Amino acid sequence: MKQLADGFALSHGHDADNFAHIRNKLRELGRLCITYREITEQPNAALTDLINPSRFNDVVKATRKTAGFDEETNLYPTPSLALKLGHSLKAAAEVLLSQALSDGPVVDDASENKCQRFLKLYNMQWSRAVSSNALRTLTDHKRNHPQYIPVTSDIAKLAKCLKHDMKTGVQALSQGDPKPEVWRSLSEATLTSILLFNRKRSGEVSKLKVKDFENRQNGQSSVIDGLSEWEKALCKSMTRMEIVGKRRRTVPVILTRDMVESMELLMKNRMEVGVPEDNKFFFALLHSQNHKRGSDTLREYANRCGATKSQLLRSTRLRKHIGTVSQIINLRDNELDILANFLGHDVRVHRQFYRLPEETVQLAKVSKILLNMDKGTTSHLAGRTLDQLSVEHEDVPLDDPLEAGSDCEPEPAVLKKDSLSSVNETDVLQDDSVNVGAEAAAMEIDPSFSSTSADETDVCKMNKKKTKKSRMQKKKRICIKKAWSREEKQAVVSKFREHFLKLTLPKKQEIEAVLESCYALRERPWTKIKDFIRNCQKKQDPLDFL
Repeated sequence: MKQLADGFALSHGHDADNFAHIRNKLRELGRLCITYREITEQPNAALTDLINPSRFNDVVKATRKTAGFDEETNLYPTPSLALKLGHSLKAAAEVLLSQALSDGPVVDDASENKCQRFLKLYNMQWSRAVSSNALRTLTDHKRNHPQYIPVTSDIAKLAKCLKHDMKTGVQALSQGDPKPEVWRSLSEATLTSILLFNRKRSGEVSKLKVKDFENRQNGQSSVIDGLSEWEKALCKSMTRMEIVGKRRRTVPVILTRDMVESMELLMKNRMEVGVPEDNKFFFALLHSQNHKRGSDTLREYANRCGATKSQLLRSTRLRKHIGTVSQIINLRDNELDILANFLGHDVRVHRQFYRLPEETVQLAKVSKILLNMDKGTTSHLAGRTLDQLSVEHEDVPLDDPLEAGSDCEPEPAVLKKDSLSSVNETDVLQDDSVNVGAEAAAMEIDPSFSSTSADETDVCKMNKKKTKKSRMQKKKRICIKKAWSREEKQAVVSKFREHFLKLTLPKKQEIEAVLESCYALRERPWTKIKDFIRNCQKKQDPLDFL
């Protein structure tokens, strides 16, 4: 146990935040040893006694009992504990094997053979005896489990609250008499603001070093020349720095001007408020060598900002939020790599864990493929992306009456007329307001204008607006859709087959001549027939409805 603890300390002891992780690992093995003693009735059994191939089945039983394995359902209430115990047991066996190898075959040949046989049994049976049930339990917990991401309005409220507190803190700290409570409040607001803006893990930003902030930089001038004007402006206004991320990966952080101003003030007044000189963390605790916890500050501000679902404003869910937005944006592969590297993980991790909720994307995009396959119209799917696919199905009502392929035709002339009249009348109202404003300005300059003329102008303006408003209301029409029957469709194709083949539209006179002789189309105006032909010609197969 001591040698295993020394190995954990050698791997993770460089960071004080990992001390709790080491303690938890040792406690888990301690619980396993206690359970093993109860099963085997060996009160003095140690961890070394568990690394024995003849006791492998007892070790499996002790692991299952420690993790709470249910014999009836074959599931674990805490499946992660069973997986962690397996990893720790393998690490302990490898420590004993390395010690036996270092002692030499003469000194400890039996111990080497025992460890090798235990590891062989572990590789052959542990997965089937312990890990498979634990992984199945984890999978069952995730299946049909609601996956929530923060609400956009709550994120806006949190950002507004942080900007207000940062502005207030900067003004208070700039007065020349730094107070510890003001410095602490500004430090927490700045830390939370960086977390929210960059969608970083809370532990990464919390451990930001002073030297990392001092080494910040803007965009490189050699690369800026190839950017657009808007991107060049962003490079000049934004600042970038690098911090240590998960698995010692270098992770970039982008700072706005307000963040840099706030951090410069915090850096300037560190010593005056009581931060030790040898504290290397930027967001340091007063009179301590430790740092603030970003998860605590984010939780506090989430509860204070008035968010409707404050429990969702956490760093992990914010990272999933940007992953979901990246799906909507439909980034290219190289752009997705840039986003994944900025977030501090591999693009495969981004696709698997940070693109939620998948159910929305599947319902919106994959269902279009299934509906087209269900209808049998797959010939026109070749060479198209998911966004370019259209759906013509009775279970999916289309809101747009002019949608290509719609069998329900609106009154296009009435709609166009109303829309144009409303736009023109709006423009007239705007022009009138501009003219009235110009007249009012002239009244202030020219003393010849009297108050009576101004009143008359206001009255005329109000009457004109009322007249136009009543005129707009009278012109509104209700569009009633009527589905095309099969007889009507066949009549249109038989009468205008040449236009279907040449992908041309018939003229008004041609359609009216057909209406006089065709009884099936007697209830269709010539405008609806022309729109029907136009919509059919937009399809891959214009005659697929026959």
